[in-house]
Amino acid sequence: MQNLGLQDWKIFRNYSAGELQLQSCLLLHCQKAKTYLLLGQIDLETLHFSKANTLYLAFISETMQLNVESTVFAHEGRHAIDQLYFKAQFDSMPQDERELRAKYSEVIFSSRPKLALTGSILGGDLDSNTIHGKANLRLRIIIVQWMQQHRNEISHLNDSIPLLMQLNLLTDQQLREICLEADPLSGKFSPTP
Repeated sequence: MQNLGLQDWKIFRNYSAGELQLQSCLLLHCQKAKTYLLLGQIDLETLHFSKANTLYLAFISETMQLNVESTVFAHEGRHAIDQLYFKAQFDSMPQDERELRAKYSEVIFSSRPKLALTGSILGGDLDSNTIHGKANLRLRIIIVQWMQQHRNEISHLNDSIPLLMQLNLLTDQQLREICLEADPLSGKFSPTP
């Protein structure tokens, strides 16, 4: 366990239990605390936080870890793989296709695919005039088309509610399967005519 530096400790100590907000630490550029929190290296009990704040910070830590897992390692990792092993293809494909492939990886490799979806894909850039927005729109269309074709495999589907509003009914495995079927890098890809 790494100890927090004196400056970091002062930042934590100066907040009462009811006032501590992770965002405040980040806004104060408490880089070490942020890094330690991401890496799970803060022993919250030794910082004398209340149980509620300990749970709050544990939740934030887990959320940040899952976010980094999907958006940094899977998403950016996919860009690196495409550039290294499929350079000619990568260089010639539209930017929204690059982003779409990276978004497949976010879902496929996430330990919580639904959370990966709600982060940068459904809860992120929805402006279809941007590169990420175009990729997000394309992925939403792929998911809805899959849901239409596999209606009988989705428990509790309600025909009176738009499919996109019922994404929560998909299992993590179904979300992975959707992306695997659409991803040209997987062995399951079959191009549409």
